Amino acid sequence: MAVYSRGVQLYKFLIHFLVSLSCLIALQSCSDLKSIQVVTPSESMASRAPEQNLVTPTTSATPTTSATPTTSATPTLSSESPDAFKKISLNVWPPASEVLSSNGCSSAMSGLRTFNVGPDKEYKELDTIPWLTMRAGDVVNIFYRQEPYRTKFGLRVQATVDQPFIINGVTNSNCDKPIISGENAKTADDSRAASFAQDFQSQGLIIIWRQSSDSNDTYKAKNIIILNLKLINTRSSYSFYNNSGALTKYDDFNAAIYARRVSGLRVENCEISNNSQAVFTNSAGQNSNDYSEYIIIRKNKIYSNGVSGNQFLHGLYLQARRTLIESNYFGRNVVNSAGFNVKDRSSGTVIRYNKFDTSSRAIDLSETEEEYTSNVKSDLLYQHAWVYGNIINSDYNVNGAREHLLNFGYDNNPDRTRKFLHFYHNTIMSKSNSDQLRYMSIINVNEFTNLPVIYLSNNLVKHTGTSPYYILRNQGTAHLSGVNILPLKWGNSESMLGTVVNSYSNQIDTNDPKINQTTFRPLTNSPASNSANITTLNTVANSDLSINNLLVSHEIDIEKLNANASSVGLKARRITGSKDIGALDQSN
Repeated sequence: MAVYSRGVQLYKFLIHFLVSLSCLIALQSCSDLKSIQVVTPSESMASRAPEQNLVTPTTSATPTTSATPTTSATPTLSSESPDAFKKISLNVWPPASEVLSSNGCSSAMSGLRTFNVGPDKEYKELDTIPWLTMRAGDVVNIFYRQEPYRTKFGLRVQATVDQPFIINGVTNSNCDKPIISGENAKTADDSRAASFAQDFQSQGLIIIWRQSSDSNDTYKAKNIIILNLKLINTRSSYSFYNNSGALTKYDDFNAAIYARRVSGLRVENCEISNNSQAVFTNSAGQNSNDYSEYIIIRKNKIYSNGVSGNQFLHGLYLQARRTLIESNYFGRNVVNSAGFNVKDRSSGTVIRYNKFDTSSRAIDLSETEEEYTSNVKSDLLYQHAWVYGNIINSDYNVNGAREHLLNFGYDNNPDRTRKFLHFYHNTIMSKSNSDQLRYMSIINVNEFTNLPVIYLSNNLVKHTGTSPYYILRNQGTAHLSGVNILPLKWGNSESMLGTVVNSYSNQIDTNDPKINQTTFRPLTNSPASNSANITTLNTVANSDLSINNLLVSHEIDIEKLNANASSVGLKARRITGSKDIGALDQSN
């Protein structure tokens, strides 16, 4: 026993000597050398923290290996693609808009620690990345390859605003994004070892939550940025290898990015399709910390999601304090899907400068469904939502349609209905006949007690077909201000219960507003040209609301989007003279 003990001491001495030497060579601090644990042959692997165990997937006969990330004193971010990462100030709400490139090419970034994944990189696959022990300032670069990556993983990192955790897709020379597919995906090694998200592992490709050892009441992942990826194939028709290594189906209710609780999630320049949902964030309200906040969805292409015959699965499904949905393309969900492009139950919701090709409602703004603690509802901006600068295209002949393009109200609890919808400078193009849709309306208000108020200003509506057109369906009060272009013979409310107030406005009623059918821009002889009045917006007392940042300043780069550009860009609108009515200027 004494000989064995001396051997172990020599073994540990040699390990410390080699680690010290490597630190000196790398010019890194070895001040924490005493904290290094040396596992001797007699010590059990089970004594390590669960996330440090290396678990060999049952689908592979080859043991997994871990690589060493590169380190940097300060993060350095790529200058080749200027939109790849820009810090967004959240000192006021919403953050200011900015010009965004339609070039979706991206290059590698460097963080405090950098993990490179790709065919010729330190990590060949995503399953050996230490996802559950990521730190503030870390960057994971996922390099493009022709074959999709097939790993599903969890995140619990608590990063900071100044040093966020970034997952960055690195495109090839054609701007093709690296693909992560849920089809036959293996659960990452550390998630398997920790049984991460054990009760709902079948609900996401990227799952943001906590470990079982983290506080159930207080732990919250923070400041996560996901860039430049293509995320596909998480419907219930697909299977994955779960925490136990068994092949199992995804749940019907799932999302490519599924966050139970997160503060500061930004998804940008991604392409997300063929999932039950693209992004889901929750605010369950089990306690005063059980909510998500500051969700930013920007510059993405989100399409062909949902499930046929299911009205509860959507492109985006968000419930959080403060959501910003900006400069995205929302394509139609799968055929016969009754879900919406966007379902939102948040506070301070801002939806601006997007294009919607819709097969059902484009946007559904319903009440928060928190259980015990109203973290979202208590926000001073909960009563308000702003929808502006969007193109909404609904054609019954392409993939069906609903009788109303937006919903503002509630699903289950009328007492939580939001009060004010600000709807301005949007362009709507709809097509349906009366034998297809009995009527068409802009906004449905399914509320009968706390009647919402909708402010419509400087919108352009073109309807083709014989379906009668209404501003409202059911209840509520709509205030028309500025100059709205509406179809001839438009009505107030389909149910005769809603009220439309034409306040100090000069409406233009025409079935031919003379707009380009492809670009949605006003033609030179359009009544929309130089006709918009300034939209008046009200402040919210004692809040951090920025009225300046809610003024129409940009527009989606529709020409490049129509040309299938690799990203969704924003251009500045004219700032002198009157703006054109609708989402786009006549020429830009």
